[in-house]
Amino acid sequence: MDKLENKIAVIGSGHMAQALVRGLVNCGVEAASITVSNPSGSGLIQIQKEFGARVTRSNLVAEQADWIFIAVKSVVVREVMRELSVIGEGKLIISLVAGVSIKTLKSYANNDSQRFIRIMPNISVAYNRGVIGFFANKRLTANSQVHALRELLSRLGQVIILKREQDLELLTVMAGCGPAIVARFMQMLSSFG
Repeated sequence: MDKLENKIAVIGSGHMAQALVRGLVNCGVEAASITVSNPSGSGLIQIQKEFGARVTRSNLVAEQADWIFIAVKSVVVREVMRELSVIGEGKLIISLVAGVSIKTLKSYANNDSQRFIRIMPNISVAYNRGVIGFFANKRLTANSQVHALRELLSRLGQVIILKREQDLELLTVMAGCGPAIVARFMQMLSSFG
C-alpha cells in the first residue's frame, strides 16, 4: 500500500473502533498516523499496546486529523459532535454511528463547513474481510479526499456505495447480523447429526 499521508482520528474505543484500527494497521496504515480518543479512557491502553496507535482522552485530537471516524454509541453522539463543532474546515467526518443521519449529525455539530460521510462496516473489517456500506452526498462523491477514503476502505473489505442514506440501515442488518445468523444456523444443523 502507498504511504497514507492523511492523519486519522478515531473517536471512540469500543469494539467497532478497535476493529477499524486493527484493519487499518493490518492493511499497512502506519499506527503512528492513527490516534484514538475516549474521554473515559476505556480501552485506550489495550489499543495502544495491541495496535501501537496513539491514544488520548481528548476528542479535540480531531483538530490535527484529516479524517475523523466517529465510532461512538448513538446516545453520546450529540455530545461528541457538539465538542467537535470547533474543528476547522476541510476535514472529513466519517460516522459509524448506527441510526443517526447526516442531517442529524450536522444539526448536532452546528457547523456548516464540516463534510460528513456515513459508513456502516461490520466487525470483519478487523481482518480486512468486511462489508462496508458507504454513503456520501452527491456533492462530495467527486472529491479527491472522498475517493482516497473509499480506496482505503476497500482494503478493509468490500465497499458498497449506496445512493440512498436509508439503505445503510438495511445493509447494517444484513452485513452485521448475517454472519451471526449463518453461524447459528450451522450450529443448529450440527445438533441434528
